[in-house]
Amino acid sequence: MSGGAEGTAAVNAVSARYFEVADMSLRVGRTFTDGDDLQSERVAIVSETFARALGKGGSVIGQRIRIGSDTDQGAAPPGWRTIVGVVSDVRETRRDADFRDVYLPVTQMAGRYASVFATPGSDVQGWHQRVRTIAREINPGVEIGPPVALADGARQELAAPRFLRSVLAGLATLALGIALLGIYGVTAYAVEQRRREIAVRSALGAPARSITALFLRQGTRVVAIGVAIGALGAIWLGRLLENQVFGVTPADMGTLAATAAFVAAGCLAATWLPSRLAARVDSADVLRSE
Repeated sequence: MSGGAEGTAAVNAVSARYFEVADMSLRVGRTFTDGDDLQSERVAIVSETFARALGKGGSVIGQRIRIGSDTDQGAAPPGWRTIVGVVSDVRETRRDADFRDVYLPVTQMAGRYASVFATPGSDVQGWHQRVRTIAREINPGVEIGPPVALADGARQELAAPRFLRSVLAGLATLALGIALLGIYGVTAYAVEQRRREIAVRSALGAPARSITALFLRQGTRVVAIGVAIGALGAIWLGRLLENQVFGVTPADMGTLAATAAFVAAGCLAATWLPSRLAARVDSADVLRSE
């Protein structure tokens, strides 16, 4: 920008009515007009997030920025663009988490590809046929793709991440089941090894709940250490998969707390069950068999 600062933002070439069709609000300044062509001043509109980054709390209207990709996109002679408006943030894709966007008038840009957006109530097929006819009149070799609903495009975009999420969820459920079965087996084995001790405690008047609590206290320490290590591992692994799970950050405390509580409850239940069964053993029978 004109102060010598540099920034990164997504650049989009749009028509004058793009913001209306995309239901984006004008925060300050103006939108593009048909007069923003190659003979007029080169202008740009920025998103709210990018405006805050550029303005540092002040207004960005009238400030000048230079788009590094202007010359690559075959625009008019390279130069600075004047910011004439600020619009609301919008996700360009379902997984778009960066709201720093710059919009340029398509009448001041040249490119090989373009998309036409229409509101849901529009005659999409009619629009498609008219666009095809006009494009073929200009250049018979132009390829026009079939119309696609944004909802269908979003489903296709999210198909792979959703499949990966389902696979990971299935593997995580399987791993949790194996872990609970292992905890149950280890606790049951420990109870079996200490049958005589349990029988002696019962014969001396120890209530069943104190015997159950004995194993629960020992299991709780192990579970707490395991959950803590698992939470740290989840945060580390989540950073590798951050772009696959939209809207949930690797350090999302709500998700981590709920998952940790669920795992801890399952582990304690797997510890409690064999302990509870051991507390009901007839101490006289055990001591006689010994």
